[in-house]
Amino acid sequence: MSDPSLPTLARCRARARMLLAHLRGSDPVRARAAAQRFQQLQSFAQASVDDLCSSDRVRLKHALTVVAVEAGQPSWVALKAACLRAEGPTAAALPADALYTERMSLWLNLWFASYDEARASLDADGGYLLPYRHHFFVTTAEAIRELGLDPSDDDWRRIGFDWVRPADPAAHARLVGKRRAALA
Repeated sequence: MSDPSLPTLARCRARARMLLAHLRGSDPVRARAAAQRFQQLQSFAQASVDDLCSSDRVRLKHALTVVAVEAGQPSWVALKAACLRAEGPTAAALPADALYTERMSLWLNLWFASYDEARASLDADGGYLLPYRHHFFVTTAEAIRELGLDPSDDDWRRIGFDWVRPADPAAHARLVGKRRAALA
């Protein structure tokens, strides 16, 4: 079961890229705010905000460390390990786009930017909640068939029809295996 207090690894990476983009961007307010965040790191603690804004020493690895520190972890490696533990053993078992095919657009898929919105839709109207890269969608039984999966498989009920935060990790692992087989 995932830990809702931890961000996903993909979101952490996206935050780090955004932080670096703000530092290097043309908006001086955002650049200064980003530079102040980099000053949390020992390697940049003595650097001035202006120096950091114009520095070419700041790399993505530094932005990843800032995101880790802000998430309460001592390093990017520690945050990555914590996120992977929280996301469960099957989290990285499939590519980020493995649960969507172009033909699934033939059916009504409800798309959401946040898990909570997608979960509310699932609770209200039913369906199957799936991730796609950094988004979530609720889809139909016909679309599940398009993935090479059986929508009447009892493992769907066991996971609560929620691929993202499955109620039963063993059932989820079985579904991951079935999707992996369908991809092969």
